[in-house]
Amino acid sequence: MNLHLDNIKSRHGEDFVSDIESKAIFLFYQNEKRIRHNVEQLAKQQGHDNPVALMKCQSTSNTYGKGVASHFDSKAPKSVMLCVGSKVAIDNKNFCPQWGLHNGACGRVDEIVFAPGENPNHGDLPSYVVVEFPLYCGPAWDKDNPKVRLSV
Repeated sequence: MNLHLDNIKSRHGEDFVSDIESKAIFLFYQNEKRIRHNVEQLAKQQGHDNPVALMKCQSTSNTYGKGVASHFDSKAPKSVMLCVGSKVAIDNKNFCPQWGLHNGACGRVDEIVFAPGENPNHGDLPSYVVVEFPLYCGPAWDKDNPKVRLSV
């Protein structure tokens, strides 16, 4: 119990706990608690100038999701909620492990780009999402920010 955040807060203060929370990976034994935590963290990142985009999976296949599912080793996600600053992780895919883009690699959304006139509130998907992976060690996509690489 010495490592419980409430106990750490009483000994070291709110700022110390905030620093831990910003860098920690949280583990949950129930999906409900994991989902609640993730939505709370997303709410902390969003604002008037940084809205949350709810993007639903789309497929052009005759069988719903078949085209999307072919890109995943497991069941394709039905939707995702993102905003700039939200934390993400690569799941069930090893894009390029030697560069740090492997299953479980954690990153932060740096930019969400939509085509002119498109909007996630109208069901449009972004042209691309730029994610910064701090442990990325491959070729620089942006020479001024070499850790930003994976666009999905």
